[in-house]
Amino acid sequence: MRAAIIASQLFTDRPRMKLIAHVLDGHTLDIRPAPHERAWMDATDQRYAYRCLPLAIANAHGWELLCQSGFEASWDGSDALAAITITADAGTHAPAISHFGYGVLTFHVPCLFRT
Repeated sequence: MRAAIIASQLFTDRPRMKLIAHVLDGHTLDIRPAPHERAWMDATDQRYAYRCLPLAIANAHGWELLCQSGFEASWDGSDALAAITITADAGTHAPAISHFGYGVLTFHVPCLFRT
């Protein structure tokens, strides 16, 4: 208990953390603080998903990087790179690719972050 009090006292005058996004030339970025609560987590039985501490902490300190174009992705369940089919909305480019296989969808973010 004493350690928790001391730790909280250490951070009372700490400045708020900054996140600086250095956007690459020719690109734009839509970024906003993420909400602490999520509809899909609220929908779990007795809001059980909030009992996962790493997930709850990530929600409390996270950011949302918004897609600037719509797309649809479907996975056939296999491990291959081609297992995910990605279709961008008309006149746009898909913001994600299948880079690793195994159903992992990779989003390229056109910036470097500094904390």
